[in-house]
Amino acid sequence: RVQKHRGRVTVAYLTSGDGYLDGVELETGKLKPKAKDFVNYGEERLHEALRALQAISISQKSLFVFGFPDGGLLDLLTTYWSSKDGFMSPYTRDSRPPYPGSLDPATADSGVALERELARLITHINPQWIAVTGPWDIHLDHCAAFHFVVRALRRLNASNPKFAAPQ
Repeated sequence: RVQKHRGRVTVAYLTSGDGYLDGVELETGKLKPKAKDFVNYGEERLHEALRALQAISISQKSLFVFGFPDGGLLDLLTTYWSSKDGFMSPYTRDSRPPYPGSLDPATADSGVALERELARLITHINPQWIAVTGPWDIHLDHCAAFHFVVRALRRLNASNPKFAAPQ
């Protein structure tokens, strides 16, 4: 609908879905997958997402990948908010985004880093509105994503009172 009205669509993936144990086991045939198996699975999920977006005429340039730990966003929001070492994914065994196409692969996985990267992206794309999962979503990453977006918008509003948060 947005494209039909000549609007611009941008998609941001906070995680790459690399922490889906059942999917990795099924894909690899291994009951005890290794960290690289999870990273490979995340890369495949990103390729699938890109193909899906292309199928609805959304360009690769409109896809932004953060690469934060799948299954770990709630931990970033609570326990690992400002951790210098970052949260270590129990799946990829990484404390930084393991994907070369991530917005900032050098960023340690922490809540403050995710909030900062979201604020940067919002500033960069300057959206008219943002669609995100709701705070009532029972998937912990989805619920945390809502809170990260709200925090990023509040950060932008606090640093620039003229900033008008998209609806």
